[in-house]
Amino acid sequence: MMELELRHLRVIVTLSDAGSVSKAAAVLGVSQPSLTAQLQRIERAVGGRLFDRTSTGIQPTPLGSYVIGNARAVLVHMDNLHTGSEELRQTNPPVRFGGVPGGVVAGIVNRLGLLLPDSEITTQVDLSSTVILHLLDTGRLDGAVLREFPGFDLRYPGSVRWQTLVGVEPLFVAMAASHRLAEQTAVNLSDLAEEAWVNEPPDDSGLSVYFQEACTAVGFTPQVRHRIADPNTARGLVVSGQAVSLAQPTSRETDGLIVRPLTGDPLYRRLVLVWRRGGILAAHADQMYRCAVEAYLELVDRNLSYARWWAEHPETHPVV
Repeated sequence: MMELELRHLRVIVTLSDAGSVSKAAAVLGVSQPSLTAQLQRIERAVGGRLFDRTSTGIQPTPLGSYVIGNARAVLVHMDNLHTGSEELRQTNPPVRFGGVPGGVVAGIVNRLGLLLPDSEITTQVDLSSTVILHLLDTGRLDGAVLREFPGFDLRYPGSVRWQTLVGVEPLFVAMAASHRLAEQTAVNLSDLAEEAWVNEPPDDSGLSVYFQEACTAVGFTPQVRHRIADPNTARGLVVSGQAVSLAQPTSRETDGLIVRPLTGDPLYRRLVLVWRRGGILAAHADQMYRCAVEAYLELVDRNLSYARWWAEHPETHPVV
């Protein structure tokens, strides 16, 4: 019986991605009859049909979905093996840092550039901490800053190590400078019951559910009229007075936009610094953590409301 090789796994994955034999044949640079014959040999090797033909192309069978999923995992690990070995042969391998949106990532990257001046540093940001963790686990990132909301704890793979950067970071509210509550130093969440909100699209972080629960706890259902991932678009809606939004307390206030704490801190998150075991940053974990703390404190200082809150809550401060 034929044994599966990496080239066979690439054929299966290409067929799945292309959605048709003809398109996959074009991608692979082979004829359609040749690819069909190769697929039949692969199916005999695994003991069952991997794809069903449909009116629009091909669709994986249950067995096909199982084999394709495992094939992808094997190919990713092989790619990581080649990439990792190439990096280890380099005198100054690149440093790949990532995280969730926020100024702290840029601050850390700037300081890593000073810490490792001979290394090229790249950055990747994503709203999903789960996506960032996957990139760390598969060797696509070396370090990152993640967010974690109460009741929605992250599952850290054994391939990474982590340390809490900020145990309690409150979520503030952003509003137009002309808003009726703009003169208040802190805002009750219940006073925003009639407001339109702009929020991030629901994702695996749990923020959407967490926010709904916090509003329900003070007696209202939030009117989330805008689901926007792009911060510039969301900021535009807030500045124009069309909506309010949750905001990181380190957000920079600009002309037309202010950021205020919520009375009683009904919403908060934890920030976590994560790095890959055996990766280039593992040997610099202590220095990287100090870089992260310095970057965060720099952000605290630029927002008067948060600097005041921060001074009143020393129990939340990171320990260096």
